[in-house]
Amino acid sequence: MATSPRMTKTIQAVPIVTLTDTTITTVLATSAYDRRVTQITITSDDSAQTVNLYISDGVTDMLVGAVAITGLAGQAAATPAIDVMSTLTSVFKEIDPTGLPISNVAAGISLKAKAVAITGGKKIYVRVKAELYD
Repeated sequence: MATSPRMTKTIQAVPIVTLTDTTITTVLATSAYDRRVTQITITSDDSAQTVNLYISDGVTDMLVGAVAITGLAGQAAATPAIDVMSTLTSVFKEIDPTGLPISNVAAGISLKAKAVAITGGKKIYVRVKAELYD
C-alpha cells in the first residue's frame, strides 16, 4: 500500500506582512520542507486595490494570480477581510479531499505579493498560514 506524506501539527510562523509600496515582497519564506498553504488573508486601510501573488524559486517570480481588494477590507463588518484561497482562480490553488482550497508549496519555494498600486501612507496587510509536511 502506498503511503502519502502526512501533515504535521507544525504551523509555520504566521507574521503579518505589510505592503506599503509596489515592491514584490516575500509573504511566505522558503523552507527546507514542503508546505501546504491553507489560508491567505488580506486586509487594507486603502481604497480598492489589486494584489498580485507570485511563487518564487529565488531567481524567477512567477505570477500565479491577481486578487481584487475592496476598499478598507477587514476594517469593518461591511468590508470583511479578503479570503484569498476562496477567491483565487489559479493553477496555484487546489481542492483537498475535504473540499478546502489549498496550495502545495515545494521546499525552496517562497510566496510573494505585490500591490499593483497603493495610496501614499496607506497599507495592505497579508497573512499566510502554512503547515509543514513531514
